Amino acid sequence: MYTESRLADLSKSLASGFFADRVVRFLSKYDIQGTTPLNTEEVALVTRVRKFLGCVLKGVRWPTAPDLSFDSVISVELYSKAYTVKPKYDARRFENYIKELSDIADKISNQSISQKELTELTTFFRAFRKAVSNRAEMVYLHREKREEMARLV
Repeated sequence: MYTESRLADLSKSLASGFFADRVVRFLSKYDIQGTTPLNTEEVALVTRVRKFLGCVLKGVRWPTAPDLSFDSVISVELYSKAYTVKPKYDARRFENYIKELSDIADKISNQSISQKELTELTTFFRAFRKAVSNRAEMVYLHREKREEMARLV
């Protein structure tokens, strides 16, 4: 049986993975020439990507206890998940990397993105999808191991 916190962790990981998957699918079909305007659903997804990257950037600055809010907790959580994509980067380099990705996401809205930029954004979300998928698998496997041990006793 899952504890409430493990179930919440699993749920968040799966939701993040599904979001990243939607982004990767959208980017793989994106018209780099800008001849096809974004539809309403695509505009909403790009808005979510920009908001997501903004939350990751807010998580760079770990809040102190008096500044701790629900939004800051979410930002720190997203930052820590996103950081697994580039673990060899120091904090400043990772912050710059996320800013670059945010700038690229802005270019999607304007339909002025290069193939190199599109590849960079796609690579990040593929790696993020894999990282959160691995996290969900760890939570699930932890449960299976506990159950296996309980059967042995």
